[in-house]
Amino acid sequence: MKNLRLGIIGAGTVMRERHWPNLKNIPGVSLSCVCNSSPQSAEKFLLENGICADVETDWRKVIERNDVDVVWIAAPPMLHKPTVIESIKARKPVFCQARMAMNFTDAKEMYEAHRRAPDVVAAFCPAPFGMSISRFVKKILSDGILGKIYHLELSALSNVYCNPDAPAHWRQRREINGINFLTCGIFAEVILDWFGEPNRLCASGKIVHQERGRDVITLPDFISVLAEWRNGLRGTFTWSGVHFGEHRPKLTVQGTKSAMQIWFQPDEIFLSQSPNTAPAKISVPKEYISGWNVERDFIDAVRGLPVKPGITFEEGLRYMRFTQAVIDSFESNGVWIELNSYSL
Repeated sequence: MKNLRLGIIGAGTVMRERHWPNLKNIPGVSLSCVCNSSPQSAEKFLLENGICADVETDWRKVIERNDVDVVWIAAPPMLHKPTVIESIKARKPVFCQARMAMNFTDAKEMYEAHRRAPDVVAAFCPAPFGMSISRFVKKILSDGILGKIYHLELSALSNVYCNPDAPAHWRQRREINGINFLTCGIFAEVILDWFGEPNRLCASGKIVHQERGRDVITLPDFISVLAEWRNGLRGTFTWSGVHFGEHRPKLTVQGTKSAMQIWFQPDEIFLSQSPNTAPAKISVPKEYISGWNVERDFIDAVRGLPVKPGITFEEGLRYMRFTQAVIDSFESNGVWIELNSYSL
């Protein structure tokens, strides 16, 4: 077992609550330094976790340090391209929190950087939605239980932006989050994994609360997307941050023989085998249930074990292409966008 020393760039909520609690329990993993939005917040992270490590005020110093074997990035998307590319140039394994990049163009630059150094272990954090049941969903689809699938309907609604007087969240600010909005990229990742990539889409939505303090919002508060696949599959997807009512995300898969409902948070599968009966919950066999092993998988990959370290650069590039097409259609008053117009 190779001992690995980490350098963290970004020590906010996702690092505190998700990544570090798992990383600290992996034998042979230690922390050399951390860089956050301020030295004080970095020191607070170390103090809260009882860690003796250095604080860096420049993320470049984290990558340059000789006592950093792995770079772990949990900063917002505005820092993903420079930190990931510089880590690859330094030939240091790098794990980056999703979403991949600010936009498709930046994502492609990152993809090309890794393509030039494919032996450097590098990956992005996978979407948690559907992770535990993904293998069984794929089995249901491959077994043909639903017949020929002809329609997907996603409802991903929340109330996070309902308050018109609330200041802009950083996820609403393009200079920080780019084109990423709500859970569009997360569910694009899941849908593309299960059903492949649509060939074209169009989007229509609205910015309900355009001004929040001094910030002018340019990302949609809600949006509806129509998508078409070359095999005849159609998709109807709705995202909202200004929804009053039920908020649990749901994907319905309609086939010629039956339909499947997938509820997220927690992940559950329901099957409708007759148009006249209520959907019945399906028990997922234990051997098909996957847990959250993201941190251990990446560390194992760095140590040379034959595991997938996370979302690949190509997978990330494809969900960024989907999100870019959605935003471009939204800003063009709902024109149809061919996804292959963005060259991979």
